[in-house]
Amino acid sequence: MSMIESAYLKALKKSKIDIEQDNSSDPLLRGHNSMKGMPDIESEETSSSPVTQQKQSTSEHVISKMSQQKKYTDKELQKHHIISANSPDLSLVNQFRNLRTNLLSSQKSSNFVTLITSVVDGFDTGLIATNIAASFALDSNKTSLLINADTLHDDISTVFGVQPDIGIIDYLESSELSVNNILYETPVPRMRYIPCGKRRDNASEYFTSQRMKQLINKLLSRYPERYPIINSSSISSSADTRILLDSCDCVVLIVPYGKCTENDIDQAMKTVGSDKFAGIVLDGF
Repeated sequence: MSMIESAYLKALKKSKIDIEQDNSSDPLLRGHNSMKGMPDIESEETSSSPVTQQKQSTSEHVISKMSQQKKYTDKELQKHHIISANSPDLSLVNQFRNLRTNLLSSQKSSNFVTLITSVVDGFDTGLIATNIAASFALDSNKTSLLINADTLHDDISTVFGVQPDIGIIDYLESSELSVNNILYETPVPRMRYIPCGKRRDNASEYFTSQRMKQLINKLLSRYPERYPIINSSSISSSADTRILLDSCDCVVLIVPYGKCTENDIDQAMKTVGSDKFAGIVLDGF
């Protein structure tokens, strides 16, 4: 048993929380994958209650009206390593769907904010965060909002083909900007995107502001079927990420293969705290 496997089992025992483990050697989580056809994935929210069915029908109708100027083809999704309803890798899609299910079952509120962060520095979690957001958007009754709060990486904008002039940092800096100014469509149906924006040395000061709290509350209350996913820098080295813990409901830790120790994982879990720790994704194992 490797050191990381031992740490994972130890974390599972200590937290008493279901942890989503990715033991797959599939290279998508390292940025290399090929995809093709798979049956449409239906919503997991089913009920015989007429009231529930009516709410779902209304929600789905509203969501179906979301603007979608560009939509990636299956080949484009394959090129950018984004999971979809037509992915040929059913195992990989199900891993992300299972993670989504675990997050939904672990939270009491109808929608919630999930923070994605790496245990150690030097690893970009953008692709994993993108696919977690995509897993929520697979459900026709849900939408996802991917927020890039990683001031060191902006690869997500490249993946979506977005060239943002402004982002969340600019919004927090200026009271003249509205949410609509920083909210971008993506080529993935039912997914929206807020980029990081211009890099600032004092970005963490903005994440602690009252305007940041108001933004999160507005995003959650305006659309109860929307699930914000915040992509952030490593929790071990970024003050931004530790500050963002106050703005999220749960945290998923990414453990990159061969780049961290058992102590790194233990320290990251302690920093997150048992009340918000939702699980670990082992990348590249």
